[in-house]
Amino acid sequence: QQRTGVAYPLTDLTASGINKGFTTAPGTDWIREPASNRIGDGYGPINFGLVEVDWAGQTLDLKLAGVGGKITRAHRLAFGDLRA
Repeated sequence: QQRTGVAYPLTDLTASGINKGFTTAPGTDWIREPASNRIGDGYGPINFGLVEVDWAGQTLDLKLAGVGGKITRAHRLAFGDLRA
């Protein structure tokens, strides 16, 4: 998440290519590439991204799903946090 030098916080959800994962340390599913704005560990295996909007609750859920649709990473943003 980028908070400096921008008018409002910028948040990016980066999923893998649907058919290509990243190399991970043996026995783990996380990647540790340098990423000063990353929230949590990167997820290496094949995955796809989801954005769920809860209009009533005024939140966005950013999620990564792995094989079979299992959610592997998630981060919630309140609408109020998306304003300058």
